[in-house]
Amino acid sequence: MSRAPRQAPIARPATGPALLLALLLALLLAGCVEPVATPCNSDADCGDDQRCTLGLCADPQPRTDAGSGDDDDDAGPRDDAGPSDDAGSSDAGSSDAGPSDAGTGDAGPPDAGACASDQHDGGDGVCVALDACSAGFDFYFVDADSDGVGAGPRSTDCAALPLAPGKSNVDTDCEPADPGRFQIQQGFDDLDRDLATAGPASACVGDVPEQGIPSVQRGPPHLAAANGASSWGASNTWNNTSNAAGCCGGTTAADLDPGADTGTLVLTDYECLAVPPRVDLLRARGYGRLPAGQTPQDLTTAVTLAEGIAVRATRTVTSTWLPGTFADVVIEGTLSDWGLVETDPAELCNGLLNANVVVRANGGYGSNVELDYLVLELLGGDDCAPTDGANYTPHDLFPDGDNDDYAGGSALRSCIGTNDLRAWRALVNEDCDDTDADAFPGQSNYFTSQRNGGGWDYNCNGNTDKRSIGYDTGCAEDTVDPTICVVSGSGAHTVSCGAQGNSDYCPSAAPCNLVQDTTTQACR
Repeated sequence: MSRAPRQAPIARPATGPALLLALLLALLLAGCVEPVATPCNSDADCGDDQRCTLGLCADPQPRTDAGSGDDDDDAGPRDDAGPSDDAGSSDAGSSDAGPSDAGTGDAGPPDAGACASDQHDGGDGVCVALDACSAGFDFYFVDADSDGVGAGPRSTDCAALPLAPGKSNVDTDCEPADPGRFQIQQGFDDLDRDLATAGPASACVGDVPEQGIPSVQRGPPHLAAANGASSWGASNTWNNTSNAAGCCGGTTAADLDPGADTGTLVLTDYECLAVPPRVDLLRARGYGRLPAGQTPQDLTTAVTLAEGIAVRATRTVTSTWLPGTFADVVIEGTLSDWGLVETDPAELCNGLLNANVVVRANGGYGSNVELDYLVLELLGGDDCAPTDGANYTPHDLFPDGDNDDYAGGSALRSCIGTNDLRAWRALVNEDCDDTDADAFPGQSNYFTSQRNGGGWDYNCNGNTDKRSIGYDTGCAEDTVDPTICVVSGSGAHTVSCGAQGNSDYCPSAAPCNLVQDTTTQACR
């Protein structure tokens, strides 16, 4: 049996991908299209950024959403925040901060985590310089006591304006835990409230200033007493010359006619008992009173100061004068207020100043007035007892060892106050023998023995005054009544203090013969 001859295989038309590829190749050969892709069987045959689609390597179609699926309308751009393989290098992945999203390492909207090292969040999320804040924001200080004033270091973050309670843009709170004190008051130390300052000081205060820290320097008073002649008016005499050796012990009275001025009290050559280091203020001080039985009166006292013969300003004060009781008459001002040209304390304290004092009636009052001295007080230096309100002036005090109300002996450097200033004697070494109570300025008695400390100057005038010893030189019977004796001659003499001197005398009754006698010479 013979086989039939083998037939050639019948060519089948190309289908599927092979057909498409053949068509593309044909078109290419025909010059109709240009090659657009590399043939591929899988994504591995393509580049990193391409996919194998329909046998060709091609760029992926853009997705319009950042979903988790693979649908064409669910795959957004690769630099969007998809949860799987769609997070690019510039997107907000687990540690990146993209331009419109907040990853886990991001600081919040819009994207503060992206600020450079020399920037920070200005308060509204916008990056600004480290030393700046955005508009409507500012740095702040912690205001722990909510008094509106903060303290401590400035914040590094920015807070919205106006600042909330507990934050302040002021850092001057000197008592951060006390809402009543928040600012420093600069001035001078007068914490003992004696009106004498003790140098620069400061205090932490609130709205009300501390009265113990005045803004004006005011030193303690240093006394200046008139050392020259003093007179009251044209005819009345000032009872005490008010000099530094016997300051201020006298009182003067002058008639004050209704509605008229008194005579002018003239005091010259003021000298300080101690020279202050500077002069802050100058004060004129005296004591005035009315006669007992009068009613209190408001009287005006005018004091005019002069530098030598150059008359300066007149200053006045109206005060209530009391009957039988001395009241302060005080006028105070700066050197400029008094019109003084000289400012050197040493010159002011060395007899340069003179004073005229006039007491004027206010209304129709007319009677005697009394003014007990007038001293000038130069206020300057520092309070010598800053914590003691009763004492403030550094001054030499002298002891009164014999209790005669006159000071003497060696000076004791002390810090004194108002009470001591009124006890003028303690400020002046005027007792010539502070061991003998009979020796003091103004002693009017004579003594036949020396002072306890030696010498005969009991009145402290620097001299020895002798009381004359009288004696009779003749004695006779009275021509009418011979039982009565009359002196027919007499004389007086002195001998050495303490010695016996002739003091013969005529007896008052007969026999009328001189009686021999001696008297011890008394002195003061």
